[in-house]
Amino acid sequence: MVKKSIEFPMPTKMEGTAMPTQFSLQRIDWMVTLRALDIHGYATLPGLISEAQCLELAAAEATEVTTLETLSGVGAGFCQGSVCMLVNPCSVVGYLEALLYPPLNLLANVWSERSGSSYRFPASPQALVTECAEWGQHRTLSYLSCYGVDDCERLHHCVRGEQRVFPFQAVVLLSSTEHDFLGGELLIARQDERAPTATFNVQAQQGDVVLLAVKRKPRREAGDLVWSTLRHGVQPVRSGQRKALNLVFHRGNGSDEDFSSPERYVRAGPGVSLADFGPGIASQDIGVSHE
Repeated sequence: MVKKSIEFPMPTKMEGTAMPTQFSLQRIDWMVTLRALDIHGYATLPGLISEAQCLELAAAEATEVTTLETLSGVGAGFCQGSVCMLVNPCSVVGYLEALLYPPLNLLANVWSERSGSSYRFPASPQALVTECAEWGQHRTLSYLSCYGVDDCERLHHCVRGEQRVFPFQAVVLLSSTEHDFLGGELLIARQDERAPTATFNVQAQQGDVVLLAVKRKPRREAGDLVWSTLRHGVQPVRSGQRKALNLVFHRGNGSDEDFSSPERYVRAGPGVSLADFGPGIASQDIGVSHE
């Protein structure tokens, strides 16, 4: 079982980086978050980053500091809209990696043990990048998305046959649902081996960070190892412009091939928030079982 109380060192402030507010950092209950991520395959960190940090990330496309490689989403069958791969991520991206990786790494190794693997993920995102390079994985998979009216992102997962795949990623909503756009909800589809496919609309707000399982989630059921397969996408934007950062910790094989599912987006039911994960989750024993 994972301890009920865990603390992680805060990354060093990077020069010129707009930081999350101290209040938002203190509000993170990593045990509740990891428990939700373990059960459902996704969890939300509400209001983690400031408006200033959202603006810095959203404007990265126009800066000289960040080099971007623009992909044709429509041509690749991945999305309808503008997608920019982060070749040289800006300082905010590095800060978020340093902030999110340690707790996610804890659960990643629980999942590795639960699935019967002897492999353990390295302790830092930099060490993971080094390990990916040893397998020929050099390509950054993190990207900025900018979607206008009727743009969408088809259900997909960020795995293209890589040997080293970190099981979690993060989506940061940079635009305001009050002022910038309508629609464009994050869509998650979860296919369980022993249950029908479930789809969820996640109603994120500006500055929210949604943590996702990249592809597969293991669990033990009656002594058997059971897998859930997860994909995510973005519902069509009805008005305005939606910008988001999609943070992927592992590196890709270096190919420009499409890494998405050919399936188109699907409609889903009402929005899902952290509060919907269960009425007792905040007070119950939220340790994560290795079995």
